[in-house]
Amino acid sequence: MKFGILAAYLTVLLSQKKASGQSFPPYSQQCQDDAGPPFVDDSETFGSDGRFHDNSEAWPVLVGPNGDQCPTPLANACATRGDAKTAYLEGPIDCNGNGWHCRILQDENFNGGILNTDLNFVYCNRTDETPDEGHCHGSADESTYYWWVRDHWFRQYNGRLRCCCNWESGDDPLTTGFLTNRCDYRRVVTSDENVDNCRDANEDHGLGFEGGCSNNVQIGQPIPEDDSKCWEVQHFGFVEGGGTPPPYPPVGPPPPPPPPPQTEAPVPPSTPAPVPSPTTPSPIPAQPTPAPVPLPTTPSPIPAQPTPGSCEDDESFVHRGKVRTCDWASQILCRRRTDWGDRVSEFCRDSCDYNCFEGEECIDEEPFEFRGRERDCDWATTAWCNIRTERGGPNRIRDYCRESCDMC
Repeated sequence: MKFGILAAYLTVLLSQKKASGQSFPPYSQQCQDDAGPPFVDDSETFGSDGRFHDNSEAWPVLVGPNGDQCPTPLANACATRGDAKTAYLEGPIDCNGNGWHCRILQDENFNGGILNTDLNFVYCNRTDETPDEGHCHGSADESTYYWWVRDHWFRQYNGRLRCCCNWESGDDPLTTGFLTNRCDYRRVVTSDENVDNCRDANEDHGLGFEGGCSNNVQIGQPIPEDDSKCWEVQHFGFVEGGGTPPPYPPVGPPPPPPPPPQTEAPVPPSTPAPVPSPTTPSPIPAQPTPAPVPLPTTPSPIPAQPTPGSCEDDESFVHRGKVRTCDWASQILCRRRTDWGDRVSEFCRDSCDYNCFEGEECIDEEPFEFRGRERDCDWATTAWCNIRTERGGPNRIRDYCRESCDMC
């Protein structure tokens, strides 16, 4: 019955979006842990024709000799979505069914937000294995592009967005290890899946790329990727107060497809040159014996589980192979999972304001106001315990729904 009600609601929602010219995306893939306002409330949050990226500083990087064209994977979106900014940030993208991958790179002229503390990859043309390039994410399913962009936009992974086609198939798939040493994954949420039970499409599925770089022949060489399959957005990400992007020209016709590779004429066989008799090689001078490399010291033991029930920070923990503290995690990565599977907030209860309601009665206080409408906790528990009741406001829904949000 619950799923039937949800399906009927989505049907009404989609008919409303089609009436307002917003028939894309065709259904919601927004899971409970995705950031940002509920997609089903977009018409109320942003207006009947509004979009989540309106009044932001983001702008699409157009291509072509006159700088007025969309790249091939976005040519159809630019022709149908009304403007290039919407096409770049929402899609639909066309990568011939081969999937996509994106990197959010740091921009010293733009507020980096959480990106500055969650860098997860290094390029394969570098020798340094420290992941200090940016944040990489992708998927084999192109329908996930909108939902990943929206989630990381509101998580404030702010910087320069560069995306390309091909995750694990196509001419140059990222998972062969030619570009980056690792990349996270966004799974597809199917149209018949109950999004009320979808926790996090970015994690808990084991589909990410962790294979490292396949070889070292690219070290010191230019990054090998096909620009005709890529697109960029400058000043990507949510900033409080918004901003005004610079003007960009109207979109012209799409660029022509690249010419087919030329077939080389066959080379007639030639008589091989005589091979000289081998000569005795000169003796190789002895090499100096390298100094012994000291073995790494054993780190101090780390507690395997967070301390249950306490409203205090329980340091330290491991995140992506590094020992972290709650000063690092506070208000930035509280919802991310540690290498042990627990969320950072379960270690940093005080810093993350998690389960810190000691001395308060464990009841739901309803109704409460959310985005100008009265809501109750039956609605809130479906997805939005961690969402703030007003943008930038001090209260989250869990502050009112302590029992329903399991905050006691």
